[in-house]
Amino acid sequence: LLAGMTSGMLFTFQSCKEDLSESDYAIAEKQTITDYLSENDDFSLFKAVLDRVPLGRKEGASPLSAVLSGRGNYTVFAPSNDAINAYLKSLGLTSVDQLDDEQASLIACSCIIDNGDESAYESAEFPTSVAAFGKSDLNDRTITCEQKVDETTNDTYYLLDGTSRVVKFDIELSNGYLHIVDRVIAPSNEMVPDLIKTADNMTVMGALLFATGWDEKLTDYIDLEY
Repeated sequence: LLAGMTSGMLFTFQSCKEDLSESDYAIAEKQTITDYLSENDDFSLFKAVLDRVPLGRKEGASPLSAVLSGRGNYTVFAPSNDAINAYLKSLGLTSVDQLDDEQASLIACSCIIDNGDESAYESAEFPTSVAAFGKSDLNDRTITCEQKVDETTNDTYYLLDGTSRVVKFDIELSNGYLHIVDRVIAPSNEMVPDLIKTADNMTVMGALLFATGWDEKLTDYIDLEY
């Protein structure tokens, strides 16, 4: 009987230990993405944007800064303050407070990928030729990546969406990886017909799309029936 009780106690202790994986206490040992952004002054503008942009459109939805302070596997391409200021200047603005909700959401959601149950992307997994990451950003848009060579230094680097250079990568945090970019990732929200209409060498094609009604069909981006 004593031997049986001892065996049962050993089995119980072993089961409890197996239930406690490293992932259960990793957050206590490492910073979250929001912690890192909060403690680095060079990301104060990006953090301010994350504070005001909610995840989803439901009333009372948590801001992205709160989402990035919890558990998860997120890939974040964080623009520095210089990158944010350059983007504001391109919009004719001088402060992040002047951004409307749509502009702020575009900045925040275009640089965050929720990897779900899979690990966040580290640089070893970045596409090297012009290709998109396997998962979309929070705007449900793909981010393309290619590996290029700096003509001055001959160093290789990653370029996102053809505009944003990754200047520092693989900052490992408790809930994902953070990579620093020198330009805001903010793809155009214009639809294909709008882009065709504004192209000087495609006015005829634009007129044909309008005449046939295909301009409206090409603006659909989600199948509500499905």
